[in-house]
Amino acid sequence: MRSTDLDISRLSVAERIQPVGRVEFGGGGSAGGAAARSGEEIVKSTCGNCHIPGVANAPKIGDKAAWAARAKVGLKEMIAVAAKGKGAMPPRAGSSRIMAIRIPDAGVIG
Repeated sequence: MRSTDLDISRLSVAERIQPVGRVEFGGGGSAGGAAARSGEEIVKSTCGNCHIPGVANAPKIGDKAAWAARAKVGLKEMIAVAAKGKGAMPPRAGSSRIMAIRIPDAGVIG
């Protein structure tokens, strides 16, 4: 067996025995944790599931009248509601990947 064939064979074996997955903390890796996503990405992938079509009376994104009443309580309270959940909306819109620190980024999109 030639040296090149042996190297190719080793690479082939190494590829087949790769781990199925890996865990990364801090959102800095290729796993794309919540910290790596922008507010707009969070809204589109999570909040938008209900706030785009208006599911369960969720105020629709872009509906200024529906958001005006909610905005009167202030951004801090709106962030608290998003983090804790309200009515049919679960805490953090049901996504444990959304860190409270990212909710303001998502909240100002609507």
